Amino acid sequence: MREIKFKVWDPEPGKERMSKPYQIRELDETYFMTDDSVIFLQYTGMKDAHGNEIYEGDVISYKTEDNVFLTGEVRMRDGAFCVMGMIIAKMEFKLVYLHDIKVPVRIIGNGYEGMSSFRGGEL
Repeated sequence: MREIKFKVWDPEPGKERMSKPYQIRELDETYFMTDDSVIFLQYTGMKDAHGNEIYEGDVISYKTEDNVFLTGEVRMRDGAFCVMGMIIAKMEFKLVYLHDIKVPVRIIGNGYEGMSSFRGGEL
């Protein structure tokens, strides 16, 4: 069973920041606001090739078993973590379930801190 923990993104203008990882019991009540002012990003239970924990919103890159590069954002979809990304050589969008990726991946950023071009695309 995977460890349940979160990072919190605070998008308030001038205060944009990503928190350190928290387990549920460590979250301060200030994060539980009714105005949806913060975004919770869940830990996937997986790590990248360098041992970094992969969270929702992370942008990862990897070379598929077919020798094709795919870059995309980790998201929750239909109860499973997936990568909604683009096959670079073909400029083609693709959805891949994170647990189906059998090759090392690399976190190259996240969709909240400076990589907002990965936000919003729907497949």
